[in-house]
Amino acid sequence: MDKTLRILLMLAVIGVGMILGGILGFFGLFWVCEYLDAQDAERAASGGGYVAVGWIFLFVTIPFGALLGGISGFFGFRWVSPKSKK
Repeated sequence: MDKTLRILLMLAVIGVGMILGGILGFFGLFWVCEYLDAQDAERAASGGGYVAVGWIFLFVTIPFGALLGGISGFFGFRWVSPKSKK
């Protein structure tokens, strides 16, 4: 495989991994907050639920998910791609 094509494919896989990781970080936080609110429905109904205050953690979960997605995309591409003969 041509070296330039290999680098472009690796960057594309890393980019997709970062996007999917960021989406997973967002929805993971949301559904964890939903689950915790379901455990104590009275407090959540009064407006003091985890979903109401969980949004402050998005600046951590989205970049962290994107970072993990990019790293896993990089190593996943290296693991799946054919080894070049020297």
